[in-house]
Amino acid sequence: MKREVNEETGLVVEDCAQIGITSFKYPWDYQQWHFNQHICVFYRINEVKGNIKNEVEQFTGQDSLGALSVPLTKLTIANSSPLVLKAKEILLEPASFDLTDQTFKTWQVLDKPVF
Repeated sequence: MKREVNEETGLVVEDCAQIGITSFKYPWDYQQWHFNQHICVFYRINEVKGNIKNEVEQFTGQDSLGALSVPLTKLTIANSSPLVLKAKEILLEPASFDLTDQTFKTWQVLDKPVF
């Protein structure tokens, strides 16, 4: 997790704790498959060093274009993934972490979110 955060944001995680695990299923056409499932492990990051990078190094397998800081109030299903919205829910209501797997019958994977 620490390597992923650094690779995708430029931040160095100094202190963190695992919160819980859940999964999301959503439409996704790839070869013979028409649904994808992400199993997500959520961590609370308590301390980081460095600055968020708007652009990160690109290489084969890189799944990030960079990061930006967005106020929680601006995150919606129109500009964020279900995983991001689950993180928002946890930040706003820490005691409400629901481990139930979620299935989305429709959801469009975004190329680049607009805020």
